[in-house]
Amino acid sequence: MRKFISDLRKKKHISMQKLANTLHISESTARKVEAGTRNPSPAVAKRWAVYLGIPESKIFKYFFDVEPGIMCKKECMRKVGKWQKAQ
Repeated sequence: MRKFISDLRKKKHISMQKLANTLHISESTARKVEAGTRNPSPAVAKRWAVYLGIPESKIFKYFFDVEPGIMCKKECMRKVGKWQKAQ
């Protein structure tokens, strides 16, 4: 799922360093998030989506592999709870 995020960043000619600086995260963290080896916090995911022009309704799909409104496991609900608190 994160390939879409990486491809979109590259299509917009945004360097990893510029992305990281704009989101106030380390370049290493940004690389790990794009690679799928680390999840962003809900607040960072929202900033990332806004910066790349991803609709807010798609944030869960692209960052957490979760579709809002679909039944999911306990882990999914934990992520949703964190997301709601960050708003």
